[in-house]
Amino acid sequence: MLNWASSCGLVIPKRNDDHPIFHWTCRGRATHHWPELDAWESESMTHLLLDAQEAAQILRMDRRTLVRWARIGYVPAHPLGEGKRKLWRFREHELLAWVEARETEKKRPPTSTINAAISAHARRSA
Repeated sequence: MLNWASSCGLVIPKRNDDHPIFHWTCRGRATHHWPELDAWESESMTHLLLDAQEAAQILRMDRRTLVRWARIGYVPAHPLGEGKRKLWRFREHELLAWVEARETEKKRPPTSTINAAISAHARRSA
């Protein structure tokens, strides 16, 4: 009986030296020697989509609040589906960048406070 690989014309090597590009690990996962594919795999692994529950756990907040923020565009999110009820997906690196941007905004005092302090200092020194 032929398996699907041989019927499609594919030849699966049995040992490391049967194919110059691929070698097989003892876990059964093929590894390769193409750096372009390594870069693509590492990039795609960092851009995994999270559902609302997973993203809320990362941000340590309620899932419903996160979905509400996604609807109004407050947090970076990607809607899936059409119509009123969308599924929201989140990219971990976008969420972490969003949190970092918010933290730097909090550390910097607002411009109105700076201007008020400068004018108050100018009045005192005049």
